[in-house]
Amino acid sequence: MNLARNFTRNTIFQVIFNSIFQVMVVLQTFILSAAHHQVHNQNDVEQYWRKRPNCEGLSAVLWNNELYNGCVDKLQKELLMNILGERDNIKTVLDLGCGIGRLSKFLAQQGYSVTAVDFEEMIRKAKQLNPHQNVEYLEIRMQDFKSMTHYDCVLCSAVLYTIHSWNELTKIINKTVRHLGCGYYILMEPFHTDPLLRRQPCFSIGEITKFFESLGLKVVKKSGILFWPFRMVLANSKIDSQRDMASLFEAGESIMRHFSPMLLSDYKVLILAKSCSG
Repeated sequence: MNLARNFTRNTIFQVIFNSIFQVMVVLQTFILSAAHHQVHNQNDVEQYWRKRPNCEGLSAVLWNNELYNGCVDKLQKELLMNILGERDNIKTVLDLGCGIGRLSKFLAQQGYSVTAVDFEEMIRKAKQLNPHQNVEYLEIRMQDFKSMTHYDCVLCSAVLYTIHSWNELTKIINKTVRHLGCGYYILMEPFHTDPLLRRQPCFSIGEITKFFESLGLKVVKKSGILFWPFRMVLANSKIDSQRDMASLFEAGESIMRHFSPMLLSDYKVLILAKSCSG
């Protein structure tokens, strides 16, 4: 027992060391290339995501290590059930930027009626991997999505952060809020302004929150998932032991929850409520 505990502790310390090392490497690379850095435009981002369905499994929407992806997938599904399970007035969900439909199908299996929107390349993969009679998959860019339906919940998981323009982003949010009835807007997004963590020009969770509040929504909860120092190492690591990965993943999430989920998380979780008079 002591040997196993020492092994786990040593493994965790090794990951922490690797995390610090990788952060230093990324910082050095950023500093050296800052003068030559070119920001991808919105079309580049869209083309990148249109090609991602060619990847196998969850790598089509997450990272390279499928064991890590499995941990993320499990955590997000548990989080969704904790959020939605406490609110029995939710029947319909709009999954904006649904990817390969992993969360759409999961919600459908729980009895929700889901409308799932994404690029045609993603939707084709979603229909193959995650078909369900309670999911309506729509091949359309989220910028172009229109509906006469009012949903009980809007879900955005790692989709809004891909929008470069504040004007474009606020248009999408404004439009989807209008599609929301008396319900909830759930975001699980890697919103970062720090050059080390942001994927592309991005906005802070504070800016996003203030805009939602300006539309009349109220913050129900702010939190975060995916301890970012571990995420940077584990997500693309060569770890091939499910047991080791699960232990390391949970260790990272425990550290984050103990100290500061909003500060130490990669994905910020924001739950907002729209009242019937909103």
